[in-house]
Amino acid sequence: MPAITITTSRSLSYLSKLAAIGLAYPVMGMIGPALTKPADYDVAIWPQAGLAIAVLILWGMRLWPGIFIGSVILSTWIVVSGGVPLSWQAIALAAPFAVGPTIQAVVAAFIARRLFGRPIQFRSVRDFVLLLLICGPLICAIAPTLGLAIIMVRDSLTLAELPLSWTNWWLGQALGVLIFLPLGLFGPWRPWTMTYNGKPVTSFTQLSVAAIGLSLCLTFLASGVTGRIADQRNANAFETLAHDHEFALLQRLNSYKESLDAAAGFFRGSDSVDPDEWAAFVDEIAYGNALSKTYGIGAVRLVANDAKEPLRAPSEHAMSPHWGASGGLAGRTVEYFSPATNAETPPPPTLQLKPGEYEAALRARDTGQTTLTRRRDGPPADLGLLIFRPMYDGAVRPRTEAQRRQAFVGWTYAQLTGSALMSGLTQSQGLRLNVAIFEGREVDPDRLIYSSRTEPTTQTGDIRVTKTLSVMGREWTLLWESTPQFDDAIGSREGILVLIGGLLASFLLSLFLFALDRREESIRQTVERKTREFVAVEQQNESIVQTAVIAIVVLDDQGRILRYNHAAKRLFDYGPDERADQQCRAHLGQLNLLADTSGPVERTITASDRHGELLHLAVQLNGWTSENDERRFTALIRDITGEVRATRALEETEERWKLALEGAALGVFDIDLKRGTSKVSSTWKTMLGFEPDASIDPQKEWIERLHPDDLPSVLEADRACIKGDAPRSIAEYRIRHVDGHWTWIRSDAVIAARASDGTAIRMIGTQTDITKLRNAANALQASEQKFRNAIEDAPVGMALMTPDRTWIKVNGALCDLLGYTEEELLSLDIADVMLPEDLEKTRDGKMEQVVAGELTAYQRQLRCLHKDGRVLWMSISVSLGHDYGGSGHLIIIFQDISEQKETERLKSEFVASVSHELRTPLTSVRGSLSLILGTMNHELSEGVKHLLTIAHSNSERLIFLVNDILDLEKMSTGNMSFDIQPEHLRSLIVDALEANEGYAEQAGIEQQLDDELPDVQIAVDRHRLHQVLANLLSNAVKFSPENGTVRIFGEQLEDSVRIHVQDNGPGISPKFRQRIFSRFAQADSSATRKASGTGLGLHLAKMMVEEMGGRIGFESEVGKGSTFWVDLPVANRSQKDRSAAG
Repeated sequence: MPAITITTSRSLSYLSKLAAIGLAYPVMGMIGPALTKPADYDVAIWPQAGLAIAVLILWGMRLWPGIFIGSVILSTWIVVSGGVPLSWQAIALAAPFAVGPTIQAVVAAFIARRLFGRPIQFRSVRDFVLLLLICGPLICAIAPTLGLAIIMVRDSLTLAELPLSWTNWWLGQALGVLIFLPLGLFGPWRPWTMTYNGKPVTSFTQLSVAAIGLSLCLTFLASGVTGRIADQRNANAFETLAHDHEFALLQRLNSYKESLDAAAGFFRGSDSVDPDEWAAFVDEIAYGNALSKTYGIGAVRLVANDAKEPLRAPSEHAMSPHWGASGGLAGRTVEYFSPATNAETPPPPTLQLKPGEYEAALRARDTGQTTLTRRRDGPPADLGLLIFRPMYDGAVRPRTEAQRRQAFVGWTYAQLTGSALMSGLTQSQGLRLNVAIFEGREVDPDRLIYSSRTEPTTQTGDIRVTKTLSVMGREWTLLWESTPQFDDAIGSREGILVLIGGLLASFLLSLFLFALDRREESIRQTVERKTREFVAVEQQNESIVQTAVIAIVVLDDQGRILRYNHAAKRLFDYGPDERADQQCRAHLGQLNLLADTSGPVERTITASDRHGELLHLAVQLNGWTSENDERRFTALIRDITGEVRATRALEETEERWKLALEGAALGVFDIDLKRGTSKVSSTWKTMLGFEPDASIDPQKEWIERLHPDDLPSVLEADRACIKGDAPRSIAEYRIRHVDGHWTWIRSDAVIAARASDGTAIRMIGTQTDITKLRNAANALQASEQKFRNAIEDAPVGMALMTPDRTWIKVNGALCDLLGYTEEELLSLDIADVMLPEDLEKTRDGKMEQVVAGELTAYQRQLRCLHKDGRVLWMSISVSLGHDYGGSGHLIIIFQDISEQKETERLKSEFVASVSHELRTPLTSVRGSLSLILGTMNHELSEGVKHLLTIAHSNSERLIFLVNDILDLEKMSTGNMSFDIQPEHLRSLIVDALEANEGYAEQAGIEQQLDDELPDVQIAVDRHRLHQVLANLLSNAVKFSPENGTVRIFGEQLEDSVRIHVQDNGPGISPKFRQRIFSRFAQADSSATRKASGTGLGLHLAKMMVEEMGGRIGFESEVGKGSTFWVDLPVANRSQKDRSAAG
């Protein structure tokens, strides 16, 4: 349950953190742009970018899902703000945009944690700047890159818009990181402490964070307000330009209308108009004004059929069909058309009118108003618009539509293009503003009449003004756009300047607050440290007082006991209980400690403890004044009873010490280096042959008697010690005895005193006679040389080897034996000169037992490789030797037994062959004899039965002998296999007892099994152990007296089990014990021995037990019986050993 509770608590904590991050991220994303985006610059600062990185750095990378969830919410809010209804589709549309900010935060946090650790450790300011540069300008390219890639895939962004959009997005992210990442890292909420050069970095307090946040909010608000005011001022200025441009356009359109009115008046004032007169009239009214930009001015007029008027067009005009509604007047049309320039006269545009343009002309006829046609689409490309002004006959202007149709006589019209209409309207056109005119009430590129932009991709400014005008019966939408020149001319960076200034002020404020917080933290830490130090000093003083080994008592000026420590109670042998406190206080009051208050001079008094034992006390009294201006005294009471007793014993000790020095034959010398004189002990004198009380100059005698060859080294050792280069002066030298022989002396001296400038002024030391030790060392050296010569000159191969099987030395015989030089053999490993399978046999632990001292020596027969590749059989003997320093090394003797092995091989083959040849006929003979004795027993005489029984018994004996010989041959050649498996101890012993039961009953012997056998499994070959136990049990039965008992029991050792087979036979004689496990060994080898046997059973048993990793031995007492025991490894330990060996 506790584990489940802890896991649940951690899960809830993790989920609550995710929820908090998921809500805080979009809130910061919504508030940030509203506060941080200045009105005159298209960049929004995104604070959530920096805070997201701070969250992952502070609380771990596992919180990235919170960043993703918050980013999804923020992206959805942006999509919904753009007009998309809130739905799952809107969330799916926004979700891809959350990938970039999440990856950006994760990558930045990962790099920061890898570079600076967690907690973050800064070594210099450069590290902090590097963190901001990596997490800001570098990593912040991820979100805009991925986001704009998604937008481009959705065909929502053109390549021309990409650079500016990416830059604005990236800059907003980078500023958010540079401003808010430090605030997040240095806030009071961080779970660990950052370090700078190994020292903790102070964090902002909550008040400081609030002040910095308020400063940033005010900065962003002031920047936004300032920028918006500037933008509004610039917009108003641009609207003024647009209004002026609108006024100029209307004025130009009015001038066109007035010109057409003049043309109509021209026709009303003349009965007939000559084409030349018309051309002259057009030139007159178009000269020097806007009409000069038009394509041409014309008139279409209805005249009577008999009129004599020059024609500029065919007599039947294209508009004649539309005149049927003009009142039924019969006549024909004539058209006057003259270009406003001197260009060649083109055909009248009325010949190309389309139905929509007819409608505009008829609407002018019916309404009496000047009307505009739609934009002309046909060729030529510059034909844009036609303006129709109706003409009526009569002096009175008609009022109704019928009257207008009745009085209608034609139109005056002007053909113009957008460029002609807009050319030169204002000086600002094309420089400070661009204008576009669209038909209708909307800005529709397909209905564009005119645009001052020469190219569609021409860059525009930031301000746009749109207005719909009613112009001569049609609706036009005008779009004015500022130019970059206008934006640059009136552009104001007030918002940016306020933002920069505010950010700088916020930065300075943060530095100031950080310094204050750091100072406050330093003061707080100082106060805490001083408090701890004060408490520690108080505790230390109290601890010193209470743990002091001397008694400390505080008294007032009246001698009353105020306080005392534990040592005071121990001084008088009082216990820790309250009653003992009262008794101790009364005891201290009896000492009259204020008897002498003259000063801190120590005085000695005598007293007794609570048992009456005499105490010698040293009392030192110190006076002081308490905080209440009261006189106090502190008494330091030291028990000098031991010192008094020691002083008395010191004299006796000095005498004994003098005798001890003389007995130890240590000569002592004390040299005054300043005066060059010395004092020596009587032993020093006797070492040189002087009488103990002889009056000599020790320094002079020592210098004169020192061996000349040893003098430089002795003086150098003394000089190094005197200078301080060596702590001691140790030297061995020869000095001439009074009787003339040389004595070896070892001296050991130190500087006992130095002057204030470090000069040695006193040297003391001892000297001992090491003549015997020197002679022994010389003898040892000679012995070692003899040992080396013995190894080198030995006729057999010999080697010295370290316990880890590295050659130390090899002799020439071994080199000759293996065919290598000494250098070659020393460079080889033992594995290089030994067969691998035989090398494994050496790892049976025997060598380690020799090193550990458990075995004095051991021998093994192994195969070695000659340099030429031949295999040599070697008998190797291993023993342990020690050098002068006591370090152990292995002494190995190699003897070539290749010829002996070959002889043994031939003998083994012969024995095996003979044994195999004998076993078959012997088995037949035994079977035949058993059959005769079994089936014909009643037919045979007693004599024959006796002979056949003897023959049957001897045949069985021969079969056992042959089997033992075959097993011996297999063991000797290594051909006997062992299947080591875990086996239950009791079942193995029970099987062996049951197999031997018949033999025991025949001999009249009882077999007993101990019920308390260890319940363990042992690692053995079941069949081979059965052979071992059968041999031990049969031997025990064989040598037990009639009606005797054979007992088998076991015991658990540390990592093995011991099986005991005990009999009560005659025991084993001491002479036979050393060879009881040898081949064919029998206690009674005479032909008439009582117990029959081959003498191979125990030898085979020993070999099998050792092959299974065990040991076999015995204990025997003559006349009382023998106990054979077998140690076998338990299964688990054996498996571990085999695993370790493998």
